[in-house]
Amino acid sequence: MRKSWKDAASQLGAFAVLDNAKALADKNPGYAVFDASGAQVYPAAGSSALYRVRKSWADVAGQLGAFAVLENAKRCADEHAGYSVFDGSGKMVYRGKAAYITYEVQEHDTLWGIASRFLGNGSRYPEIKKLNDLSSDVIHTGQVLKIPG
Repeated sequence: MRKSWKDAASQLGAFAVLDNAKALADKNPGYAVFDASGAQVYPAAGSSALYRVRKSWADVAGQLGAFAVLENAKRCADEHAGYSVFDGSGKMVYRGKAAYITYEVQEHDTLWGIASRFLGNGSRYPEIKKLNDLSSDVIHTGQVLKIPG
């Protein structure tokens, strides 16, 4: 795996398993996988369709990667709470499975305080209530809450 076949100094590895080489190429923009004769095998030569893993399409700075293979992008999104996969036009094509994290309520915690700590603004506490199907603002020490990613 290199930036180009002629750029041997940029080589990050040689792999017996093609999927391993593809996964590393996906994590290193500008790199490609070549066969032993120097033919580019991944991404397909001339291919420019990339799937981007972000919290939202507008969140360019928080992008985790740009992947040529949708399955690799999905795997990345699943590993990071709150991330989804977007196509080149900005359309969400996959919502990651880890859309939330969990938190065990500590003594003296409030929904407002938890929202402030994890979501950056206490007034977002209704999001926690909704995700956890809570009908009141009362929470208890030891209770495990889902927190939006």
